[in-house]
Amino acid sequence: MIDMTEVFQYQSKTITSTEHVFEVLTKAIEDTNINVQKINGISNNIEKEKIKISKILQNLATTAEENAASTEEVAASAEEQSASMEEITNISGNLAELAKELKVSIAAL
Repeated sequence: MIDMTEVFQYQSKTITSTEHVFEVLTKAIEDTNINVQKINGISNNIEKEKIKISKILQNLATTAEENAASTEEVAASAEEQSASMEEITNISGNLAELAKELKVSIAAL
């Protein structure tokens, strides 16, 4: 015949063991929840940083476009100045010719 004291002790040990397993599971679930919260926080920070980087890249693109436009304006101004200098050179040459002709005319008088 089975001794009831032994059955009771066995069941008590089994309950204690099961209780310990549930405590370990509870701790693991709590740790998992903490880690999930940390991951969510990190994910939120990553999203914020991604938005900051996106804004910086947009600003860089805008600045690059403005610089390109300014460079084109400077190049156009340089071309205009070059054309003006060429025109001044031609006019200066014409004036020199006129001055020679004037000298010849004055000398003939």
